[in-house]
Amino acid sequence: MDIIIAPGIGLIDTSERRIFRCNPANYAVMVFSELLKIFLGVEPTTVIVDITHGINYMPHILVLMVEKAFKTYILKQYISRQQTHREGGSEEEKSYKIIVVNSDPYIQSRRTQQYRESENILYINIISCEEIELNEESYKAILEELILNIDKVLKTPQSPKAYRFKEVRDVKEVIKSLTLDEYNEEIAREIKDFKDFMKTLKHGLILPTIYKVLELRSQGKSDCLKILYKALEYMDHEKLIYSKCRCGGNEGKDSKSLEVYRKIWLDPNVLSLAVGSCLVKENIYGMYNRTIDQENLFSLEMLKKLLEHIPSTVAYEIAKNELHDIERRAKHVARLFEEEVIDRLYPYYVIHDIYDAVEEVSVFEALKSKPEDIKKMLRDVHKARCDKIDRRNFYAHAGFEKNITLIRIRKHGEDFLIELGYDKDCLERIYKIVGEIK
Repeated sequence: MDIIIAPGIGLIDTSERRIFRCNPANYAVMVFSELLKIFLGVEPTTVIVDITHGINYMPHILVLMVEKAFKTYILKQYISRQQTHREGGSEEEKSYKIIVVNSDPYIQSRRTQQYRESENILYINIISCEEIELNEESYKAILEELILNIDKVLKTPQSPKAYRFKEVRDVKEVIKSLTLDEYNEEIAREIKDFKDFMKTLKHGLILPTIYKVLELRSQGKSDCLKILYKALEYMDHEKLIYSKCRCGGNEGKDSKSLEVYRKIWLDPNVLSLAVGSCLVKENIYGMYNRTIDQENLFSLEMLKKLLEHIPSTVAYEIAKNELHDIERRAKHVARLFEEEVIDRLYPYYVIHDIYDAVEEVSVFEALKSKPEDIKKMLRDVHKARCDKIDRRNFYAHAGFEKNITLIRIRKHGEDFLIELGYDKDCLERIYKIVGEIK
């Protein structure tokens, strides 16, 4: 059994007064961090929260932190399952439950008239029961929740802070204050990195997301759980314990008091967001174990992998349909003009426009005659038209705007492999458009 002793606030008025002072957020951070560590170790499918004997703010915060920790744990479980699938393995489907209960405060005495041996005297009441399936839908719901919290957190960062208590201004501190700058930067970086690629992904902009992911990935890998351990370390060590002697008290007796001040307080919302962001980021990083090559091209299959991480249903459908349309057009043109198009690099507008031209005549006629104007178009050297980037089309086509997207078609047995990317000359303009996304 694991017993978590969390920071509290209050006065124990015994012969030796004990005073505990801190921000209530420290209680929340301790509960979230310790529970998440336990969940990751035990791997439960059901968590029961009993709030029967809670006092003041504790029951409410406890339920909130159990939910945050359990959903972060489920996020980690989903990511682990996806990694197993990518490696060719399989795992059984699971569902998870959070049950909140509240029982009668005591069992009535056998001497009371209400007592009956045949009746249950102690009632356990279910306050709520939330069931979460470990699937793509629940994963996207967690992503959506993380995204919604980002702007609020970045506008009013609350973690961590040094809290000055009036009562201890003149008291010499027992321990030296640990530097918070590094920890502040680490948490801010995790959240900002997550925002940088998720703000493009939530709009279904797959190619800009991959470029950003690979750029961030080159900066090094994070240890997501280390964020938790550091939080607990700061909370545990950044405290001041001292005792005072009140001499000449009542009846000539001296009285002593023990006071504990936790000087550092952390925002649990920021901490859970940082850990969740880090887990999602590392999962997406793991899907792309390469750097950007000289031609900036990515296979269609690689691009399709990112679809499951688009939280918006509308953006998901737009990106999915766009990739399907590109694949359909490219393979159709490749079958008709294989000799001309295989292994050549084109701006996508060439393939797009040729497909439209072919559709104007019968497939038989196109196969038979191979119109010279189409063959000439395929043989010419084409450049991306960076100056023709249309913002509306950029968003409407999930970032695959035909004037700036490059395409290469390769032969693969009886089928074709398709690679897409951006022309390097257009990247600056693309980044400018993406940078304006809120």
